[in-house]
Amino acid sequence: MRILVISHRAEDLDGFFKALEQDANTEVALAPTGEAALEMVGISPPDLAVVDTGLADQGPFEMVTKLMKANVMVNTAVISSLSEDDFHELSEGLGVLVQLPPKPAAEQAVDLLEKLKSVVRTVIAAKSKTDSSTLNPSSVLR
Repeated sequence: MRILVISHRAEDLDGFFKALEQDANTEVALAPTGEAALEMVGISPPDLAVVDTGLADQGPFEMVTKLMKANVMVNTAVISSLSEDDFHELSEGLGVLVQLPPKPAAEQAVDLLEKLKSVVRTVIAAKSKTDSSTLNPSSVLR
């Protein structure tokens, strides 16, 4: 899985990065600005974008909206100190997978990976079910 962390606080998130990278199937990239992130998503979309607050060029929910417009299949998580209610109000309708604390630790990285894997499994199962339920012309002719 590919994870793009959009943050200017690489040093503050070092433990979080290392925990994500412990998963052998996970590749983590860093974009220091929203603009850089959108360029990266345009070239090779990640499975998940983790959006930090305090980006120099845009707010986190504005960034999530731009990511959705760039590629609706990119899952998102937001690093935020907002209360649960305020976060829900601002993120409603954006499909944000999870809110992370301002200094996410290894435990949050492990939990996030598990949630992402669950989403990916669900998407794959749904696609498989859709693919197998489409009419096969040869089966109709029998």
